[in-house]
Amino acid sequence: MSDASTTATAPARRPHLLLADDDYEMRKLLRWSLEHAGYRVTECPDGHTLLKKLEAETGGGDGERYDLIVTDVRMPGVTGTEALRQGWLRGDWPPVILITAFPDPELRERALRLGAQA
Repeated sequence: MSDASTTATAPARRPHLLLADDDYEMRKLLRWSLEHAGYRVTECPDGHTLLKKLEAETGGGDGERYDLIVTDVRMPGVTGTEALRQGWLRGDWPPVILITAFPDPELRERALRLGAQA
């Protein structure tokens, strides 16, 4: 009889992504795609909610940590680029990917200067 020891391993942690888009259908489609790619996804319907979630992350809120932010550029109130600017000023945000249906080379350059990864 073999004395094989088995070691229980904890399940791998799935990266946690914060997704902000004011378009409900687009947000649901992105969530579905990202969850099927292995991410845990928390949704935000606008930029205000995105900022609140991130403030709670480091401000003693629910303690949730995000590995990545994916945000639409054009949203009412706080835009994706405004949220990125506030994160850049704060300096401790996770990587940010901006998405938009409106190609704009100037916007791309501004977003990259603010720290967007894509």
